[in-house]
Amino acid sequence: MTTVTNLLEIFDENEIIPMDTIMNTMDLSERRTRNLIGKLKKLGHGYGFEIKTVTNAGYKLIKTNDSLCNKLYDAHVFSDLGSIGEIKLMKTLALHIMNDISGETRVDDLVCGTGMSREEVLHVLRSCRSRLAEFDLMLNLDGESVTIDGCEYDKRVLLTTMITDGDTPATLLNLLPSHTGELVMTMLDEAFAQNNLVIRESGKKTLTAAIEVMLMRSYQDQKMRDFYINMLLVDYRCDNVAKTLIHALQFVFNLEFSKEEKNALAYAIQDIVMV
Repeated sequence: MTTVTNLLEIFDENEIIPMDTIMNTMDLSERRTRNLIGKLKKLGHGYGFEIKTVTNAGYKLIKTNDSLCNKLYDAHVFSDLGSIGEIKLMKTLALHIMNDISGETRVDDLVCGTGMSREEVLHVLRSCRSRLAEFDLMLNLDGESVTIDGCEYDKRVLLTTMITDGDTPATLLNLLPSHTGELVMTMLDEAFAQNNLVIRESGKKTLTAAIEVMLMRSYQDQKMRDFYINMLLVDYRCDNVAKTLIHALQFVFNLEFSKEEKNALAYAIQDIVMV
């Protein structure tokens, strides 16, 4: 299930759910939790429910259209990718996003990459829109090509999520040396220990996936741009962890990482440490 789906399932109609309960259940930081609640509020506009903020108490779900709301629950609009065709297509799109974060993908290339007919590809593309919308991405289709509008950060989150959920095609991970995962985990443990920080177990997998995406992008000579433009103040210990990891990754993989990548990594680390 996707994170938004999991969040939706926490709410019982008209019951006030405290912020701490949501954070603990989802195992997310306050910033990530508020971000997801914002997405859930937007989702409710089209699916017959509202998420109301109850001052100093939490949040409450109110149904405004039972038919639409039940359709969301029954159809699992935001559950795991709904069909084999959609899975194949999303994986192929992920490859194209990885290769060109801002370019367009020809429909004919998707036909070749998935083995589906042109009609099937066009049909499934339209159904992928809701999946991409969860990541604040918009799929545009003109009949001959596909573009995905959105910032690089959101596209990177999509790729990271697909790796974390095990949805990523093997061809992506094959871009990395076979010992990458073990090395990254060792680097993570050492860097966090040196800075007296403890990482949540659930966060380690997410951070590892984020690092894998960063490595894969670098191997393909696609440097991060406009990533976390509005940076919040990062705990200096998290910044130290990021610097340690970047130096280790540069040495082991003989790569260069930009200032934007280092800042993004520090920000991601701050999001998943235990406080």
